[in-house]
Amino acid sequence: MARHDWEILKKEREKKQLELFKNCFVELKDLSINIIDKDPPDGFLIKDNRKVAIELTELYWNKDSDGVDKRAQESTANQIMYIAQQKYLTLGLPPLQVNVSFADDYGLIKNKNSRNLSSSDKERLSDYIVEKVRIYYPKLTTNTIVLDEYDINWKRILDEKINSISISRFPELTENCWVANGGGVVPGISAEKIIERISSKNEKVKKYCLKYDEAWLVMLESWTILAGYFNFRHAEDVLNREYEFDFDRVFILRSGEKQVIELKKMIRINDVQ
Repeated sequence: MARHDWEILKKEREKKQLELFKNCFVELKDLSINIIDKDPPDGFLIKDNRKVAIELTELYWNKDSDGVDKRAQESTANQIMYIAQQKYLTLGLPPLQVNVSFADDYGLIKNKNSRNLSSSDKERLSDYIVEKVRIYYPKLTTNTIVLDEYDINWKRILDEKINSISISRFPELTENCWVANGGGVVPGISAEKIIERISSKNEKVKKYCLKYDEAWLVMLESWTILAGYFNFRHAEDVLNREYEFDFDRVFILRSGEKQVIELKKMIRINDVQ
């Protein structure tokens, strides 16, 4: 997929994220968030006659217990599934729900000797998935077919980079839905992870001060991708502590729970007038 297409999808996702933030945050109930097509920031709003810049960032964890870079893995897997779905659309076949489970070691930074999947790798895998779906998709409208990596004799029958392909067809399914499955242990939210994400964005505040009265940072925690989901159970000490940041306000937006958590800002000597 062309870089331009990914930029369009990214901007559409940001629009939905900002709208969710507005809907979940009581202070913004009657306000509008304006989207900025060319970053930064991602958007702005007018609150109490003050122009507020809003910077979005994803709150994610990098590697699982096996050392696999889950964010990179999920991003590439999603690209492969998008390419495959677009190719399937050209065949004129019925809408399907396709779930593909990729192998953990399919070329995504598991160790220093691994390499990222190339564009040709992605094209090859997407073609492979489409061909399997074309051959095996359910002829009945209420059926699911699962292709596993091994047959009953433990002989591999799928590409070594794929663990399984699930193909479902439902009468109420009007659009194709092709996604990659994820798995792993969900880590607890930590102060270190929060500090890391804030630090990665702090330098932008100086630029915003030239055009905006305030700058807010919204860190998105999303249950839709494994690398962006955390366990918040017993996280009181993490969330109630004070954090040092240059933004005027910093929030965690838990999209799955539709919850906004505002972090406490550490008061520094230089901040006291």
